[in-house]
Amino acid sequence: MILPRYHIGPSTIEGAGQGLFLDEPVARGRIITAPDDIARVHALDDILAREDAAALLPATVRWFEDRYTVTPEWPDECYINHAFAPTGLWHLGFVFAGADLAPGTEITVDYRHLLAPGQVEDFRDARSGQPGWRACAPRRTRSRHCWPDAMTIQIPTLLTERLRLTALGEHHFEAYAAMLADPDNTRYIGDGQPLDRMNAWRSMAMLLGHWVLRGFGMWAVELMDSGEFIGRVGLHQPEGWPDLELGWMLVPAQRHQGYATEAARAALAFAFEQLHAQRAVSLIRNGNATSERLARRLGGRQATTIDFLGAATLVYIYHPTDATA
Repeated sequence: MILPRYHIGPSTIEGAGQGLFLDEPVARGRIITAPDDIARVHALDDILAREDAAALLPATVRWFEDRYTVTPEWPDECYINHAFAPTGLWHLGFVFAGADLAPGTEITVDYRHLLAPGQVEDFRDARSGQPGWRACAPRRTRSRHCWPDAMTIQIPTLLTERLRLTALGEHHFEAYAAMLADPDNTRYIGDGQPLDRMNAWRSMAMLLGHWVLRGFGMWAVELMDSGEFIGRVGLHQPEGWPDLELGWMLVPAQRHQGYATEAARAALAFAFEQLHAQRAVSLIRNGNATSERLARRLGGRQATTIDFLGAATLVYIYHPTDATA
């Protein structure tokens, strides 16, 4: 329900269609909307299993954890659009005034936390210019959770004491491309050559596709306090790979601070605890002493040396008991 008097009109956000506007002042902290008539919530897998899933997804909103509401009746609350500098604060269906709001104010909220873990949308906020989300169709915009046209895997987000392991997105690309253009980062990867922007894009697309095909993959590594991209870490086993590989790469400015160990340990725990893998390996080029030291800190033990992608490669093996020892 919407408590203050309001009207629906053209949104002030370019491309957002209609918006919800106040017809009376609302003091900071007062409730603007409150949930009502939520009979039940649904697990996402249950929604996706339905024959009418394609029709329901645009009306599906993450409520908490893996529980979603489905409201195809399109109440007026759905005209509350997304903004990075919102006028309202959303919490479990309630929208509170984020400041003293005058009549005529458009009510907006930041809906990013309503995305499933790891889900990334691709629109750009019209007011701030920040990337990372997709605008809904202008007709009866439901931007609090706009599902992509094609179904995508939900890449989980892992949190450590200082880091966030999250899905790679287009907003990471500039930093990702710069990392792969640095010969110091690529000397022990692939053919050892740095990548231009086109091939860096292909690399990112491949890593995201790996999640879809295998159900696991690489994460972007961000600093928890600033959101800065500092590298990639995760699990890798494309066609032709000898085993489930734990891999990592950090930008040079963020090395020697324990970030690689912290991120790799979280990815390894995911492999054993969530994927129930019986072992994982790190494929380390001969001469890469820094990565060897990291592998040993994680509990890895060198098992053999193989000729892999045309170079002598050390195989470090991890087992669940080693990682928890």
